Amino acid sequence: SVSRGLGDVYKRQVNMSGGMICKQMAENGGGIYATYSTVNMSGGTISENYVEGGGGGIHTYNNDTNANPETVINITGGTISKNYATTGGGISAQTSKVFLKGGSIIDNRSVMGAGIYLINSSEMTMEQGENSQICQITGNTIQPITSKNLKSQGGGIYMWDSKAEISAGIISENKAEEGYDSAGNISGGKGGAISAEISEVTIKENAQLLNNSCLLYTCPSPRDTERSRM
Repeated sequence: SVSRGLGDVYKRQVNMSGGMICKQMAENGGGIYATYSTVNMSGGTISENYVEGGGGGIHTYNNDTNANPETVINITGGTISKNYATTGGGISAQTSKVFLKGGSIIDNRSVMGAGIYLINSSEMTMEQGENSQICQITGNTIQPITSKNLKSQGGGIYMWDSKAEISAGIISENKAEEGYDSAGNISGGKGGAISAEISEVTIKENAQLLNNSCLLYTCPSPRDTERSRM
């Protein structure tokens, strides 16, 4: 089990079967930051971590699609919840492989990919695990900001140049809210469940996508705020 936040894990295997990683602050990977490594999570909790960059719960990075070893996340149990990051509130994976066969990714927040953020030739498989276990990606929320020119989209999952096959599991009650970019233009508000750009997504009949939503942003734009000061 793990009782405290992990630093940079390089070319190693991390096994988390219990314990908690909570209330850490970092630039990337509030709970676990792994490069060229394998992260196996079968239990425990990664929660309430705050990250300025990517991966409030777990951040994996690999800059080579042919790297040996590969960078892999295997989740069969446990909970990743209530984390915050600019990208990937729960998980941020770059040029990584993600296998979801259990566990919960719930109530995380970010600007892009509140639950999971997949980019740069990442691959995700969401399928039934042992004893009919499934993964739940639930209640994650995009919270737009005006200070960075980022797209406020992908409440459950955001993908760019990546692939996902979803044959089981639940993606529900995730939200993506419109925001204003740094120029004061309305942006985002797309993909309550999944937002995929230059990506391939396969959803099979046993997967459940339920009650995900996109919301209008009701706060004044930065330009309107500036006018009110004049």
